[in-house]
Amino acid sequence: MSQGRQLDADVITAIQLLAIQGHKSTDIQRAMEIDDRFEGRLPDDIRTIQRYARQVRANANESPPWNRTKMDGEDAALVLEVLVVVTEKTKGRIRGFNDDEARWILWVRKAATDMELWQVWIVAMLYVTGERNGRKDFSYLDFYMGVRPWRGKDALEKYSAAWKSGLTTTQISTPLLLLDMD
Repeated sequence: MSQGRQLDADVITAIQLLAIQGHKSTDIQRAMEIDDRFEGRLPDDIRTIQRYARQVRANANESPPWNRTKMDGEDAALVLEVLVVVTEKTKGRIRGFNDDEARWILWVRKAATDMELWQVWIVAMLYVTGERNGRKDFSYLDFYMGVRPWRGKDALEKYSAAWKSGLTTTQISTPLLLLDMD
């Protein structure tokens, strides 16, 4: 546990990744405590995890509900396919998107046509969360999208090596993207 210091960016991103997937703060804390990558770097107080987890849905009501007519039918179909997976995976907790979420989902789908739909939603939500919270630098997500570590072992090793060498400041953890704690 960290002693009242600033959390590392990859710790914050991991908290948000798990919150995006609908996990409770206590479950997030437990999952990260058993992950060696975060040893000695977690916050001392569950309230810190709760604060970062809340940021995932912060300001969600500021964006209007998704207006399907702003997209052509083919683009809407790409978003609707993600909606089906998200609704199933969240057991109905999420049944629709707002305009910001739909816009980012479409962008990720088009930029990463071979990414699994659940992962598309999670990556899109990382962009949405950053945008909502005033983040200006998305280079860590852009780098992830460019290297495409979901494609296999070689790409994942390239991404991990780049992170270890400091080419990207925040690591998007593929195991956390795919974690299913249900």
